[in-house]
Amino acid sequence: MTEQKVYGYRWVVLVVYMFASAVSQFFWLNFAAVETFMEERLGITPMEGGWLALVFPLMSIIFSIPFGILIDRKGIRWGIGSGVLLLGIFGCLRLINPDTYLLLLISQIGAGAGTACILNGTTKIAVTWFPEKEEATAVSLGTVAMFLGMMIGLGVTPMLLTDLGYFNMLLTYSLLGVLAVVLFFVLVKERPPTPARLTAATTEFTDMKQWRGLKDILKMPSFVLLSIIFLIGTGCFNGIATWIEKFLNESHGIPLTEVGYVSGIMILGAIIGCIVMPLISDKLMKRKPFLFTALIGGVIFIVLMLFPMGFTGSLINSFLLGFFMISALPILMTLSVEYAGERYAGISLGWLWLLGNACAVAVVPAMEVLRDATGQFTLAMLLLAVLLVVAIILTFMLKEPKLGEKK
Repeated sequence: MTEQKVYGYRWVVLVVYMFASAVSQFFWLNFAAVETFMEERLGITPMEGGWLALVFPLMSIIFSIPFGILIDRKGIRWGIGSGVLLLGIFGCLRLINPDTYLLLLISQIGAGAGTACILNGTTKIAVTWFPEKEEATAVSLGTVAMFLGMMIGLGVTPMLLTDLGYFNMLLTYSLLGVLAVVLFFVLVKERPPTPARLTAATTEFTDMKQWRGLKDILKMPSFVLLSIIFLIGTGCFNGIATWIEKFLNESHGIPLTEVGYVSGIMILGAIIGCIVMPLISDKLMKRKPFLFTALIGGVIFIVLMLFPMGFTGSLINSFLLGFFMISALPILMTLSVEYAGERYAGISLGWLWLLGNACAVAVVPAMEVLRDATGQFTLAMLLLAVLLVVAIILTFMLKEPKLGEKK
């Protein structure tokens, strides 16, 4: 029997990956955080400014599956590393002439492709370096890094712009991108000397055709159900994150100067939930009860948003919404590899991100259409609640994975 051993170095690998993941979110949201400034400086329309952020989910839709296959075939160092390299290269490209919109857009496209690759690597690192009892915890920390990057990208960028100026703000993020490349290729190792679990996560694709892995996992009923639940959950989160500030301002009269705090506290709740819920899930070695809890909490706190509760009440409700609903994300990501098998860790997560981003692209404008048709966001929020109820029903049909009997 193959010797198993857990190495402390697993935390080095995970922390470096978390840093790269967080930096990728800086690049996604750095222009969105100062959109008005960008429009005035470059003389572009709001739509053109919006594309500097919108290309990221678009790149995820296009590249999630190819990069998932790449990670499964090449492993951590060159699979995920390819995305980190793209992030560093295209992050520096903008410095050539940061007042040229086309150059900035090309830079965002390349960085978005790199981000699609990086985010696909979360489960691969978890199953390669971590024992089964720490799997959801490792995935949750990778997810937390993504949310921390979102918070920093939105919150720190305006301060950097004010204190350092436009070019130096871009330079700061570019240097962080280069640092991510250096740290990744210097510190990240492909795999531990001996596996951390019974089934090694590094099974290579040998006699398979390129798309065989996707075909195989889509024959698994539980994975198909999981895909639909992930699609719904990601679409609902993006819908909430996009419209929560406008909803609270229009429906409850909360000033725009205050609603930003509400969305920020929701992300904080998400970060805490993404740590606490998977940690308990690993402790009990159960997944479905925590997925139920997250989705039910999402329905409850979305519906509560429809009732006036003032600024303080909205802060509390948004925190709990983030804590419960978004904590489903690392649980779903962990289930993806537990259903699909460790050798499909990259492509299974790539498939989920493709569906999630595609749903987000549909849900966000659908909510705006409902708002325009009715003059308020009530039906749009109820749509999200109904979708989450569907996800809860589908969760009943999922099988609890038999942990310890991985493929």
